[in-house]
Amino acid sequence: MAIILALVFYLGIIPVRNRYPFISIIENQNITEVQGKIISNPKKTGKGTFYRCTMEIESVKGFLSANKKNNCQKITSQAKGRISVFIPAEIVEAHYPGKLYSSYSGPTGKSSGILIECGARLSFSVRYATMNSFDKINIVPAEPVFFVSEAKFIGFENNFFGQLEKIRGLSRLQFKRLMYAWDDSGGLLLALISGSGEYTHGTISEAFRNAGLAHILALSGMHLSFFAGLAGIVTKFFGQKVSDFFSIFVVLLFVWFAGLTPSLLRALLSTLLGFTIRKIGLAPTSLQILALCFLMHLCIAPHDLFQLSFQLSYASLAGIILCTKLFEPLFYHRLPPTIASGLSTSCGAQSFSAPISLSVFGSFAPGGIVATTIISPLVSIFLTVGILCIFLSLICPYLIQPLGDVMNLLYNCLVAPVKLFARIPLVEIK
Repeated sequence: MAIILALVFYLGIIPVRNRYPFISIIENQNITEVQGKIISNPKKTGKGTFYRCTMEIESVKGFLSANKKNNCQKITSQAKGRISVFIPAEIVEAHYPGKLYSSYSGPTGKSSGILIECGARLSFSVRYATMNSFDKINIVPAEPVFFVSEAKFIGFENNFFGQLEKIRGLSRLQFKRLMYAWDDSGGLLLALISGSGEYTHGTISEAFRNAGLAHILALSGMHLSFFAGLAGIVTKFFGQKVSDFFSIFVVLLFVWFAGLTPSLLRALLSTLLGFTIRKIGLAPTSLQILALCFLMHLCIAPHDLFQLSFQLSYASLAGIILCTKLFEPLFYHRLPPTIASGLSTSCGAQSFSAPISLSVFGSFAPGGIVATTIISPLVSIFLTVGILCIFLSLICPYLIQPLGDVMNLLYNCLVAPVKLFARIPLVEIK
């Protein structure tokens, strides 16, 4: 069923219905203000001048007629649905540590107090994006797109979930401030734990991509497995049952803090399905779990189907399940079992994800097969020491600087081989 539905949707036989179409009595080009709730983490565009967010609309303001001279009175109207808003970096980064825009004052000339995080309710002065505007952002989203010029913070909803989102937003901001104190290593640790890449140097991000290691910076199953495994190790002395449930709690806490991306939602569904199935005594194959995960994902977030991270996540895992055994004879007779297993798994993942990379980017990094085997353990060490240093810093703030020196030493040990693998030529098609 998963294969059939994938073919049906990707071949366009049945279109994917937009569950949240934007509806307003004011035409998009006549809208000057929008009000609503941010429902996604702000993600910086490739050129770095904007942050993209998805917004759930409550109301809009604008003109009923395109000829504003004949209809100079603005009206406010209820509206519903979702839009994409591209917010200037100086607004989003108003409270980010070390940013040039930390003194942004907003349209009133006073401190704006703006926190652009999931769950925040805001009012934006906007203009509708024409096709020519997409050159600025190098992307064409599916939802209507508006560029923001001014922002006003309204607050979080005054209920349990609203306050929980507020705690999350403030926690992410405080975490960025702590990571900023650790320079480059803090920037990488921030990206690995929260998915925020504002403090990861562009050259480092590019090196990860050219080395075939982009999946390490994109939150996915590897990160969930790491945190679940770490939680299991910490609680293994309390018994298997306690360890299992604590691991699930840590996974849910991580996903809540980092925010759901298509690849992270796939990993979460796989984790919860595997845990539930084990508890009720069933023994399906990994491929069956992946197929069920795919079907559930379509029900929860069908719009993810055309996201590149969704496609690469499912393709890589399908390749690992279906093709790893085919590559094992190439390595097990020549290399130690641990290395052979890692190389076989990497080859399996690349066998399905490489065609997608070639079709989208026109290239893929063959060096990622070896790089993943070597860099993944180093990333696990970096994350483990980083989490320990975070707890020690919270307990004793005086240790922040020396612990930062330790993290930067590990960072240099991690980045050096990444840069080396990034020199391996890409396979390109023209």
